[in-house]
Amino acid sequence: MFVPLIKAKFKLRNTFDIEPFISYQIKKINMDRFSNEELDDYAKKIANQVSRMLGRYKVITFGKRGRIYYPELSDMKKNRFLRKMENWVNNNWNIREIKSFLLAEKPNKYLDGLDWLERVDENEYLKYLRYFLNGNDEFVNDKIDFWDYGIKVGNKYGYCLIDYRVLDRAYPFYNDWINYIPIDFIHVIDFETMFSQEAEMKLTQMITAFEKANEPAEVITELQEFRNKLILKQANVMRYSQFIYLFHEDLEILLEVVNNIRNTLFTYNAEGDIEPEMIHLIGRWGQLNKYSNLGVVRTVTSDYLSTLIPITKRFEGVPEGRFIPLINEIGEPAYIPIASDLFNVGMQGQMGAGKSVAIQYLATMFDMVVFIEKIQSDVGSYAVFTKYFDGTYLPISTDSPVSIAPFARAVDYYMPSLLRILKYAGVENPHEVYDDRETDAGKRLLQEWYIERWIEDNKMPTEVDARTLAELFSKDDVTIRLQRFFESLAAKNDAYKVELEVNGTKKVFINSILKFMLKGEDERVDARTSAILEKVIDEFYKEMLASNPLHQIVMSDIYKFLKERLRRGEDDSEEDRKVIEYMIDRFYSYTNEGKYPNLFDMPTNIRETNNIFFEIRINDNELVPIIIMSIIDYINNTFGSSKYKKKSKLVVIDEGWFFMANEMAKSFIEEAFRTYRKRGIGIAFGTQNPRDYKTMLNYIPYKWILYLENPREAVDVYELGERDLALLKTIDKPKAYNYKFSKQYVIFKDALGKTDKGLFLMPAYPEFRWIAETDPVFKLKREEAVLKAGSLEKAIEMLAFET
Repeated sequence: MFVPLIKAKFKLRNTFDIEPFISYQIKKINMDRFSNEELDDYAKKIANQVSRMLGRYKVITFGKRGRIYYPELSDMKKNRFLRKMENWVNNNWNIREIKSFLLAEKPNKYLDGLDWLERVDENEYLKYLRYFLNGNDEFVNDKIDFWDYGIKVGNKYGYCLIDYRVLDRAYPFYNDWINYIPIDFIHVIDFETMFSQEAEMKLTQMITAFEKANEPAEVITELQEFRNKLILKQANVMRYSQFIYLFHEDLEILLEVVNNIRNTLFTYNAEGDIEPEMIHLIGRWGQLNKYSNLGVVRTVTSDYLSTLIPITKRFEGVPEGRFIPLINEIGEPAYIPIASDLFNVGMQGQMGAGKSVAIQYLATMFDMVVFIEKIQSDVGSYAVFTKYFDGTYLPISTDSPVSIAPFARAVDYYMPSLLRILKYAGVENPHEVYDDRETDAGKRLLQEWYIERWIEDNKMPTEVDARTLAELFSKDDVTIRLQRFFESLAAKNDAYKVELEVNGTKKVFINSILKFMLKGEDERVDARTSAILEKVIDEFYKEMLASNPLHQIVMSDIYKFLKERLRRGEDDSEEDRKVIEYMIDRFYSYTNEGKYPNLFDMPTNIRETNNIFFEIRINDNELVPIIIMSIIDYINNTFGSSKYKKKSKLVVIDEGWFFMANEMAKSFIEEAFRTYRKRGIGIAFGTQNPRDYKTMLNYIPYKWILYLENPREAVDVYELGERDLALLKTIDKPKAYNYKFSKQYVIFKDALGKTDKGLFLMPAYPEFRWIAETDPVFKLKREEAVLKAGSLEKAIEMLAFET
């Protein structure tokens, strides 16, 4: 039977309102983060706290259409791409937003002490309510109408289901199912604590009824024991009702969801049923008693009722700072924070798991990206990506005219001594006053200033004043104490002598490269050869500093210096001369006349762009580690410079197993994982087996796991639990999802620095597949489309959306 519209509106309002009331937002827990034991403990804590919640309450959960956001970058082309992807995902995916509120009568100080509740302004709650009821400041306007099984608000049909069921026992987090409802809904739990006398009377009536019905003795004994607990105030009984409103514009979809809830939801033994109910039946608090005989209102213990409170969800995150947008298992946006101080990612997945697509998805969220991949044939996975974003594609082979000269310039081999400047400025023990992080950043800024001055003045700067130093150290937050110190001295107009010292990091790197060129991967350089090499290289750079300090040094310069030194007949022993002759013989292979032309005997000729792909086509086990070491040093010097300080930067090392097989390359990659973070550079390491980077786990806080044939390997490497293993086993290859998305299990640090984890979906944006795909059929279509469209960007868009 329908009731007049004005009465129904009044009842509808009372369903969600308490006068006067206070509202709390429920802080839900990420189910994926906890072990089974931890979840049990949390459920017991909630049950214990609910047992002491005296009074009347409403727990109202809103599920509505949400929106996912993608980051803003400094790269205009990537920004345009991200905006297109953002719009496409929001238009083609059912993004959800779920919020739960607890409403209580004023006053209620007990709730303020519960860590799963956060007091909020009532308008925060009303904002969600108005979304559903098409309301304005007057709460509900005149657009409410009725249809056969409920109400209609605006263009949405509303269907109300009352939960008559009482399960045979309490199941922790039982109402987690509401997180998976795919349409708009309002879930309401309306409850109050029964007075002890009333509860005791109800139990007595129940016991009497059971005795007359000859129920089993153990059931009656259990009820009697519970009544004793009530008398001793060791237990509570709650009166409650539970119902859900479901909304959708399409009546067929609404009824399908309703039927799914009624027919497939419950797997436990239960008394009662889920039935449709006219929305106007539930009204004010007092009506709970009125409908108790109809089964709308049930009585249960407080531990049972606590399992119905929606306290669970999956990781959601907040899009603050830099982040990677994904979708969690319940369809909400999930923002993985990018930690600026240590964003190192280990990404693993079997062939066909979508690893290269996932890596490119990550790369799209960074201003600057460098890809490094060893390929066996054809072209690497990142060539099209790099070209699409106007980057630099560098296929590296012995025939290509690409040079990565690792020997720098003489000015780079030396650096101004920051510690001496500090001593001249009056700091007696600077190494005790400033930590390594501060002095490392200070040295880098001082080194950049010193080279800039030398280039501009064509001579070495011999002094620097306090004002210049203060301005210099203002470029990095890490050096703020150095900045303040020299600001305090600026008024004196003091200047300090600039004295040079050998750049230890650069010296070690150059000597390591040359040692590897001397002996290759199978032998180690003996101590005597190493000492002679270090001596002659020091002499070489000292001579170059005096004669040609800004010259880009190539292998021929070192080769000629050694030959000239040998010719001059320096005061060397015969044994030393033999060692130098051996160096000359070995280094010849790395000059333009030798076995490996171009690579090390020309100045570095890399076009500096926001996206660079080093595609390594060389299989020579002697040469590959040297190239890797040279690339890593180039990235550190170029992307790590202060001019890119404000840009987000990522280095991708794919097919990492190949590089880690070589001890020298492995040691440099491990060093990069430890030190790149000082320059604000993250590293994503892609491989099929997580064991490939087990030695670097302390420096890899982000673990990105795609499909694995044996997920137990990841569990063992990362020391995960059985709950993690169960989630990993749900991950399949993208092909199993018709390439609509890929599933990923991600372990990471949240915005507060705590370890979090979860199962996430990465939407398969159509343009990405055409960018990442290396299948010959796709490649041919892509090439034909480029000819037709006139540009790669237009071709990709045309293919992706068939325009």
